[in-house]
Amino acid sequence: MRIKVRRLGDGLHPSEVAIQVDSADGPQELVVGRDALSQDSIDVGHPVARHDRFYLVELPVETTSGAWRVWIDKNNVQALEAAE
Repeated sequence: MRIKVRRLGDGLHPSEVAIQVDSADGPQELVVGRDALSQDSIDVGHPVARHDRFYLVELPVETTSGAWRVWIDKNNVQALEAAE
């Protein structure tokens, strides 16, 4: 599964990019490798949990606030795998 993100700028290393994920608790910022970002989205695998219109996803890296998992509105999900 891929979630939509917004690019904020470059990371500290040339191979990094800073992005923002809109979570149920507000925007979360993190730095990922450039190769992880594709068409303004990142891959997060399958949801860990679901509740109403939200998916609990595990991010590929820790956010600047220290979170690894965030609740994402399903409107911010780019595509679900066919198996779901």
